[in-house]
Amino acid sequence: MSLFESLRQGYPIGSFLVMTSEEALRLNPRAFYGTGATAESENSMDGLVLDGQQRITAGLAIYYGVENPSGIDYYINVKKIKELIEERKVDLDSDKSIEVFAKSLDVEDGYITTKPQRKNRDHNFYEHWLLWTGFLTKDKADELDNIVDKLDERDKAILRRVVRRHFSPAMEIPVPVITLGKEFDLGAISKIFTTINTTGKLLTPFELVVAILFPENVFLEEEINEFKTKYQYYSNMDKNGEILLQTIALLDSKPPKKSDLPKNMNAVIYNRHRDNAVNSLDNLGKWLTDSIGLGLDSSNKLVPYDAIFAPMAVVFGYIEDKYKNTNKVKARYKLKKWFVGSVLSQRYQEGVHNKQQNDVDEFKAWIDDEKLMPKWLDDVVISPSIKRASSSGAIGKLIKCMINMRHPKDPASDEPIGFKDGLIQTEIHHIFPTKWVKKGLVDFEDEKININVALNTMFLSKQTNGDWLNFDPKTQVEQARKASSNEMMYANFETQFISQSAIEILSKSTKKMSDYESFLNARFKSFADELSQYNFKKVENEEEGFQELDESEE
Repeated sequence: MSLFESLRQGYPIGSFLVMTSEEALRLNPRAFYGTGATAESENSMDGLVLDGQQRITAGLAIYYGVENPSGIDYYINVKKIKELIEERKVDLDSDKSIEVFAKSLDVEDGYITTKPQRKNRDHNFYEHWLLWTGFLTKDKADELDNIVDKLDERDKAILRRVVRRHFSPAMEIPVPVITLGKEFDLGAISKIFTTINTTGKLLTPFELVVAILFPENVFLEEEINEFKTKYQYYSNMDKNGEILLQTIALLDSKPPKKSDLPKNMNAVIYNRHRDNAVNSLDNLGKWLTDSIGLGLDSSNKLVPYDAIFAPMAVVFGYIEDKYKNTNKVKARYKLKKWFVGSVLSQRYQEGVHNKQQNDVDEFKAWIDDEKLMPKWLDDVVISPSIKRASSSGAIGKLIKCMINMRHPKDPASDEPIGFKDGLIQTEIHHIFPTKWVKKGLVDFEDEKININVALNTMFLSKQTNGDWLNFDPKTQVEQARKASSNEMMYANFETQFISQSAIEILSKSTKKMSDYESFLNARFKSFADELSQYNFKKVENEEEGFQELDESEE
């Protein structure tokens, strides 16, 4: 996707390093995927690509759809582009407006996506408004025309004036090819190649801002390190300083897009908002820890999206300055709904920077006027699809926050556990252990069951997790019952949203796959009941509102 972005924007993509000596044959050369039987012949080899293999493989996949190891094709998400055109009020009659829009897009906006490979790629356009990237090449011009001709006038304009004109590869990009001939033996090649792969350094937007501020006697890296020492919560919110810079940009009414930070930041802007930004972030971190269980006083392990920190810090500071007492409590409730709703809807999975900027304005307006709740928040649903959420994804981390907020205790030792400063080491435990289910569920079928879901996990101390590893869930319950009274055992499990009905399922001597599903259903009900405080719509259909629920931090 990054290669496609560079090719459509006309950005340099580096050089290729090729070896042409006969010694290349000693390195067991192989043809690129999809290049055909002729390329497999040693007699047809012109050279061995030492540096550039991934770019060439990706290019073949993007524009020719050749069979590749990942088994995917690349598509332009025309539906997303149409939404962004509406959102940014692009004038389709203006070449300049379209050009500015196309230049402003990047991969984070979600304009490019993937699908499993298939022969009839036009099917995905008619079914999902996904245009295969291969249709943007000159070779496929006629096929693209056939697709465009079937559209209404506005959609024709979008495909022709926006997508075809600004998403086709820029053919004038110079790509130097460095050839290593007979004078380079394998020893020299080894040294050259090792140097190439160990000395490269990625220049990030943050590092560019460091360079911009340095002549103005602003030593950004040193200041960030000082802030992390001084502010307990901020230190776990901002990995490399970019979130502070995004917060400053939003406070100065500038776009928070990371790649735009170097052009939107200078010493005057930085010094004007720095203290306000870091204080707002730290105060927000404390509030999120105290009210939602984010655990930022000890780590960042429970953070679903760090993309929410900058816009929420700006709005949090706005509330602190403007509201008091009951009105402040009501305003903060809206922030909680914002946080939880953004996770359930996977809001910050793509197009992040635009949503950050829009959310600041929309939530300030909603806080001031009850009738102006953002539309996207009204569309959030509590869906049974949560049962499929991975432990490491955004929804999985929200579930952990909800447990953390209840101040859980270890069922075997009654010790306080969780992600909070000063507590004993806490680990994530699979209630139906991964190895146990293969022999413990009498009708186990590997392809029909997913153990690595958030609703199959709980908090345990390191000691208990080691003791319960690979144990039958029934044994786990029995050990917890021996360690305390029956009442206390139920209470400790309940803090982790494991109800008595769920415990009854765990306590069965013989368990089937249907029992595992019943346990997930019981646990989902407990979490759904807790989420009902936010008044989101509940749906019965597992697919409704479902999006990819796996790892999704920015």
